[in-house]
Amino acid sequence: MSVHIPQSFATLLKASRISAGLTQDELALYAGISIRTVSDLERGLIRYPHADTVARLADALRLAPPDRARLSSSAQRPPVVRFRPLTPITPLPLIGRATELERLRALALRPDVRLLTLLGPAGVGKTRLAYELAMLAEAAFPDGVAFVTLDHLTQSPLVVTEIAQQLGIHEMGHQPIAMTLAEALSAVEALLVLDNFEQVTEAADSILALLARCPKLTVLVTSRFALNIAGEHQFRLTPLAVPPAAETDAVTIPQFAAVALFCACLQVAQPSPQDLVTIGQICRAVDGLPLGIRLVASLVPRYSLAELLTRSLATTEPIVSDLDDLPERQGSVMRAITWSYDLLATPLQRAFQCLSVCVGGATRAAAAALVDLPPAEELALFDALVSSSLISFSDEPPQPRYRMLTTMRAFAQRALAATAEAEAVAARHAHYFTNFVIQMGLVMNSPEQPRALAQLLADHDNIRAALAWAAEHDAAGDGLRMISILWRFWHINGFLTEGRRWSERMLAASGGAEPSLVGGQAYYGAAILANEQGDYATAKVLADAALAIFRPLDYALGIAAVANLAGSIARYAGDFSQAAAHFTEAQSIYETLSNRAGIALTLNNLGTVAIERGEYGQAQHYFERSLAIKREGTDPRAIALTLNNLGDALQYQSDYAAAEACYRESEALFETIADRQGMSMTLMNRSDLARYTFHLTEALEGYDRARIALEEMGDRQGMALIQLKRAQALLAMGDFGAALHALRQSLHSYESEQNATQLARCFDVLAMARAAEGDHPTAVQLLALAEQLRRNAGTLLIPAERASVSHWIAELQLSLGDAAYLRHWQTGMLLDVPLLVATTLATLPSDSNAL
Repeated sequence: MSVHIPQSFATLLKASRISAGLTQDELALYAGISIRTVSDLERGLIRYPHADTVARLADALRLAPPDRARLSSSAQRPPVVRFRPLTPITPLPLIGRATELERLRALALRPDVRLLTLLGPAGVGKTRLAYELAMLAEAAFPDGVAFVTLDHLTQSPLVVTEIAQQLGIHEMGHQPIAMTLAEALSAVEALLVLDNFEQVTEAADSILALLARCPKLTVLVTSRFALNIAGEHQFRLTPLAVPPAAETDAVTIPQFAAVALFCACLQVAQPSPQDLVTIGQICRAVDGLPLGIRLVASLVPRYSLAELLTRSLATTEPIVSDLDDLPERQGSVMRAITWSYDLLATPLQRAFQCLSVCVGGATRAAAAALVDLPPAEELALFDALVSSSLISFSDEPPQPRYRMLTTMRAFAQRALAATAEAEAVAARHAHYFTNFVIQMGLVMNSPEQPRALAQLLADHDNIRAALAWAAEHDAAGDGLRMISILWRFWHINGFLTEGRRWSERMLAASGGAEPSLVGGQAYYGAAILANEQGDYATAKVLADAALAIFRPLDYALGIAAVANLAGSIARYAGDFSQAAAHFTEAQSIYETLSNRAGIALTLNNLGTVAIERGEYGQAQHYFERSLAIKREGTDPRAIALTLNNLGDALQYQSDYAAAEACYRESEALFETIADRQGMSMTLMNRSDLARYTFHLTEALEGYDRARIALEEMGDRQGMALIQLKRAQALLAMGDFGAALHALRQSLHSYESEQNATQLARCFDVLAMARAAEGDHPTAVQLLALAEQLRRNAGTLLIPAERASVSHWIAELQLSLGDAAYLRHWQTGMLLDVPLLVATTLATLPSDSNAL
């Protein structure tokens, strides 16, 4: 079996350079970067270079689009994964599995066991035992245990996406989700349990690749089939022990695990001796399979034990299928399901069949729509199925829903396929979820958005099935309607690649259709997803296609949205003039439409462009107008973000009291929605104010509080920024050594990202420290380099920092004299940034407490 292991940026760069026949010197020359940077990149010392550096290297190597995308993806920073504590899934204790549990635990904790497959037939209790092991092993794995259910999946390519989604990991730009997941777990010492893998065994190579990239990760798979890949350790689970056929001893029979489980299900403290004998015979009839035992026990007291025994002993043709590799035992559990199914009235059988079309369960509303029954009747019907243990009911958020075990669903699907209603039920399913998506779209831009997103996520698999049905049944119109709404869901939840694939499929399927508003919205959504992945060329093509539909239809709202998107693309590219022009066009349209939300959005965007240009008064004007409109609504996060922007504009104009008021209100709003990143951002800004007003101890305390929060969130960029701010505060306090300690993290991070603006601030700090130490020539050179970086980036020093830099410049000019000062200044403007950073880092003292 071939395995694709995602490669690091260093490996890909070196391989591409060698393939192109270039030396490191030649690549550095063609890319316009230093030889040291190329060397550091290939040695992995710089793991996540800036996008501009990657683009230069790709241009120099003349990479084809797929190779270029692969190189760009490998430069993306991994997200941080947090495993949630496990909670018991059933109040019923694990019965008869103490020995297996201990043996399985010992295997899982062995350092040489990285992949452990728990094998067994349907209904033997693999999931229950795996979950018990997961809870028991949590303390042994420093980073915890994750339990990922795959019972709703039938497509192997979706396995990695599903694992990432259940771990809270989102797709990042062009980077494949497999690499993002691997990088997120690369340093994690944890146990990952993948339950019900038998339906997606072709994804085994993806698991092997994940293990190859994550040396501290252990994976436990439950499956009816072995994976048969390198390094796999197999543990086969057998049914519970049952009494021998001739056993009649009422003392001995309860000691058999199968009987103990049956009695626990009945919640009977002490069955009669005769009942125990009958229970033993029933357990033997279902081969001691826990699922079969629970199913039969659920039929009591509607049927007597004697009646159930008679049915179990009746000659019934076993149901043989490809569900697992032990057909005789599978036949036993299938017979148990058949008993329960045959005892149902016809309406209950039909409801059971219809529910099998749902993937990952169904809400009550969806279930009722599939069965096509009045609401008054459906509740009693489904309650009866729950009582029969053929389905289960969960009242967990966001909505209560019915679920089926994989084995039950397979049985029900076969039963449905044998009827004349199968196609009609599939069509009802597709139409219900098409309308469901449309209903969620109606509230997507309202305060109800969190609820809509949660409900869409809960039914994502059903939505995928509805999209597939639309594509396969010439229903492109339904598909377009869905993707014109779902792009927001895919964008927010990080399903970028999947969203683009569905969009491309539906847009291609509708290629011959008359242009419609829905089609334009679908193109616009696809453009947003492409833009989010940094595919600006494709984003522009899709946006132009949307505009070509919107203009003839005179759909002003869509035209404004496309203009706003164009402004964002220009701003990301550093073309602030073009960005402002696009934002102004969008604003004008929104004003004509009296669209308050759109006006607020474009005003805020215009304010960010003014900040970049150093036009702080103009930025304040934009932010205040945007904020006034946003306060008319009920979105606390939107208000908080603009308050932060307004605080920046006020701060840069030295109106510290007003800025402080904005930051405090913003922080309080972020706190109401538990947005820790937003709270940390405003805390940083408030600490800046304390520093600018010379309350340096207060500033340092605030920075340290923000640093702790950012470290817990794994926000590396935030930590680089906070260390820079700490260095500035420590420098102002005269603690030059501590300032240089703090600067290490920032200097290394910003050089690897090629962030010219922040590098310039780092060099300002270094210059002031060198000046304080008496090294005036080096200080002048560093200040000159910082100014050159700002000029190239088109950014300005904020006023509070400009005053400090200007003071040092005046002091240095006085100390060195005009001629020497000018000579060192000109030298500094020609310094090689990567070489300077490397040299500086080598001379700075290391700090064990630095992040």
